[in-house]
Amino acid sequence: MRKSGSYTLTSLKLFRKTTLAPKRSEKIDEKENAWLNLASTGALVFAEKYEGEAIQYDVNSMYIYEMLKKEASWPIATGKFHTIDVSLVEKWNKFPYGIFKATIEGNPPKKSLQCTRYLRYNPHRIYTHFDLECAKRNGLKVYLLDESPNELIYEKNTCISGSDMFGKWGNILYNIKKEGGTAGKVSKALLVSLWGVLCEQRNGQNYGIHPRIKPFLLASARKRISEIVKPLGDQVKRIHTDGFIVAGKVELKTGIEIGEIKFEKKGVCVVKNCISVTWKPSYPKIPNLITNILPDFEKIQQDKEQNTKLDTEYPASQTDCGWGFLNNSSLKMTLDTCKNLNHIFIYGSNRLAPKTVLSIPEKCTSIKTIKIQNCERITDKIVNQLVSKYPKIEINKIEVDSRSKDDIASQIREDIFDED
Repeated sequence: MRKSGSYTLTSLKLFRKTTLAPKRSEKIDEKENAWLNLASTGALVFAEKYEGEAIQYDVNSMYIYEMLKKEASWPIATGKFHTIDVSLVEKWNKFPYGIFKATIEGNPPKKSLQCTRYLRYNPHRIYTHFDLECAKRNGLKVYLLDESPNELIYEKNTCISGSDMFGKWGNILYNIKKEGGTAGKVSKALLVSLWGVLCEQRNGQNYGIHPRIKPFLLASARKRISEIVKPLGDQVKRIHTDGFIVAGKVELKTGIEIGEIKFEKKGVCVVKNCISVTWKPSYPKIPNLITNILPDFEKIQQDKEQNTKLDTEYPASQTDCGWGFLNNSSLKMTLDTCKNLNHIFIYGSNRLAPKTVLSIPEKCTSIKTIKIQNCERITDKIVNQLVSKYPKIEINKIEVDSRSKDDIASQIREDIFDED
């Protein structure tokens, strides 16, 4: 770094020392260069409007993984143009390594968004073999253009394997990255800076030493992310390069190694488009909250799974609300929501009307225990009415307690779980 003065030059110097590839690819003529440039479309970028619980993942060093994996192959010499019968590709699921003039079923207009969850269309109708194979795997028809030439093929002897080209360089830097700290951060910068300089262009001219790899690396990365999100279907709400957002709950195998999926974050996600994505904390699970003005309360009610803890036991108080809104309407809402309530403990409220308390057994037919403490309006007379009308329900009124509300709440929570 001290000698080179930049991450890019340092990474390039290490690459040249460790690679088995030639120092520079064979010269590219104007025609081949035009095909390579037109086939070089960007990352897979997709978004669907969504608001709700979601999880964000990304792929650890995805481009680096694609560069150096053993099965990868990168062109370093001149390809050959051919004209083939357009009917041949109908039966192909695997295409020769190269670039093709073709259209793919569902191709959108040029000014429209070019990405789906699984594929990036090319408005120039020039695709790598990775793109066409991906389209076929997703059930889309591929049509080769009836033009001459309509394919540019790179034979095996014009390519080098990913491990031979990038293996030593990648392993050295990735092992340093895993150590963390300052060295890890520097190593990460070195890793991500190489492929740009290998494919660098200025004013339409190639300045990089291996520009042929560009369209194939981009397409290989798109194929990789497409294969990951495909099983998740419509749950995928956003994709951007090596990261994706999934709605709801999913079980994905994650890891810390290069090329493995990494968990990033979860919460309430608002996806407006590919660029505008915001996150909020997850909707709260509310075993001890009853207030109709709690943020997102309506959404929580709609999600039955979030409310399972309310089905059997509920300590109701101003303290548990956190807002000081234990009142007739909030208690009625709880009773209407939790029909299977077994135990309810009401304490610390002067707002509850006797009529509301008397309605508990009618609304919750499975109720077993009603305990009332420090509620001035619920007199002995009201409690006796409940006892007389519902002899099978354990109904207790506890005398005014001098302990703090926190101490009372703690004791009642213990009573809940000791009850059964």
